[in-house]
Amino acid sequence: AGKVVNPLRGAEEKVPSTGFQCEPTAENVARWRQWFAHWRWDQAVFFWFLNTLTIMLFIVGALAVLRPRHLVPQGFEVAVTQAHILGEIMGKPGWYLMLIVAFATLFSTQLSLVDGCARTLSDILYVNFEWAKKRSLSWWYAVIAGGWIIAGCLLAGLNFPPLLLLITGACMGGVAMAIYCPMTLYINHRFLPREFRPGWVSKLFLGWASLLYGAFALFTLWQVVREAIKLFGG
Repeated sequence: AGKVVNPLRGAEEKVPSTGFQCEPTAENVARWRQWFAHWRWDQAVFFWFLNTLTIMLFIVGALAVLRPRHLVPQGFEVAVTQAHILGEIMGKPGWYLMLIVAFATLFSTQLSLVDGCARTLSDILYVNFEWAKKRSLSWWYAVIAGGWIIAGCLLAGLNFPPLLLLITGACMGGVAMAIYCPMTLYINHRFLPREFRPGWVSKLFLGWASLLYGAFALFTLWQVVREAIKLFGG
């Protein structure tokens, strides 16, 4: 697969608009299994384990700091309140440490969201529309990512609640996953040779994820419609 380069400083790279399918020969199957084993370990260690560990550390840290004082802060007050308490215990280093950790967590989350959405949307445009091919994939990526960042800055400047932005982004990601998971199952079984299709364990988890995100998406959309009816229906 071609890479998305910085259009301001990198040389343009021709990116194919479609993929290719290899024949299920013994050599290709062996190479596929070797790659898939590497991918499985990568996802298990760097995605599942480290994310789970980080979430548990945040939970334990919040309980250790807030529970003894019977505090239940809301929204971004969670980080600020913990920073104040750590500042009382450790001085200025504790205050700054908590705020730096909170900033790094939110920044990395938003960076991943902007990058992932920009890559997905630019790929959809570049692959499916002839008029979009007049520009490079990198150009579309830069426009979408830059537009996303500018829109976020404008909303922040208009005092739009930042927590609402995070919640909205998370809900949009959940709805996207409700489409992505069953589509992945369908594509794998519709277009891939039998030798490259996922095993029953992967099917089980993808099916479970499809049901989970599907229920979440329906519930979210139902709440949005209900609030809209209340707002415009009096």
